[in-house]
Amino acid sequence: MTKIDIDEDDLIIKRVSNGWLVKSLSEHDSNYLFRKVFEDSDGTFNIAAANSLRNLIYECFDSYIQGKRCPGLVIDIKQKGWSEENES
Repeated sequence: MTKIDIDEDDLIIKRVSNGWLVKSLSEHDSNYLFRKVFEDSDGTFNIAAANSLRNLIYECFDSYIQGKRCPGLVIDIKQKGWSEENES
């Protein structure tokens, strides 16, 4: 198995059975790996997984999110697929 070197600002994101797992190094101790699970809420799998991924992105990549006077990423969750929206 290949050894993975993780630097201070690196993140590892993985889909797990109940949400998304994020791993990163502790900013205080480079020997400590920090883990956090962004859990899917109740509901259908697709929308629950999308919501937990959105929460992960907002927390882990907040400096890339659009602000009042700052360009950036905008994340929008849609309750329906494209074809369903066009039928309305």
